[in-house]
Amino acid sequence: MSCSCGPKERYKLEIIDIIKHDDVTYSYDFKGDLRSWNEGDASKLFLQVNGKEEARRFSYATLDDEEVIRFTTRIKSSPSFYKSKLHEHQIGDVLEVSHPKEGIRLLRENRPIALLSNGVGIAATRAFIKKYEKDRTGIPEMLQINVDRTGKIYSEEMSLFEERLPFKSIYLNNRNQFFTSLDSEIQSLMERRDADPYIYIVGSDAFVIETRSHLKALGFRNEDILIEKHVLSSEACGCGPDNGCGCGANIIKTIGGIS
Repeated sequence: MSCSCGPKERYKLEIIDIIKHDDVTYSYDFKGDLRSWNEGDASKLFLQVNGKEEARRFSYATLDDEEVIRFTTRIKSSPSFYKSKLHEHQIGDVLEVSHPKEGIRLLRENRPIALLSNGVGIAATRAFIKKYEKDRTGIPEMLQINVDRTGKIYSEEMSLFEERLPFKSIYLNNRNQFFTSLDSEIQSLMERRDADPYIYIVGSDAFVIETRSHLKALGFRNEDILIEKHVLSSEACGCGPDNGCGCGANIIKTIGGIS
């Protein structure tokens, strides 16, 4: 995928650390020219692949006051050419990213927030929780549920959030467990706070569509559901439609559901 972004829209970033979370999950930490972004934002990361430039979108797992720019991704046993090239890069290499594209933000209307994700969609979720840790205004409580057969990315940090925030973290390894837990936790959240939550969904197409349909059946309105989803277009991140997001990318912002 070629990109028409001009040089003024790009920032040079140096890899300062590569964190291996499990056999297939990596976080790439950068420092560089980029100074400002917010929770929910994403950028394209440019690589030279087979003699041409390609780019994929990645959600920011960190906030701009953490002094590190982090993208978390999956690189599986038979990766795309793009992921193979990314895996070849080492600490000290300099890459380019596009200007951050605005995603959805935390709503602060005195309603609790539930963050639902699959795979490394948890990377985008982390940025939302860090923003909540920094400023709890208008958000009485937060819940995160992640569904992932591979592991529990960021689970240790989520436990620390639980200790110091009105926050609950749940990891599950299949969708049957997910929907059972979701029903119970959402009901409990509503009873405690006497308010319907805003529900954010981050993940693969199938996860987003199935979860949204389930929530609609429970009576949630379109305006209660905020979605960060993949699109099957020239801007798609390259992840399969139902294998869990391999990049954590928020390709398009959709508020009020999808058709």
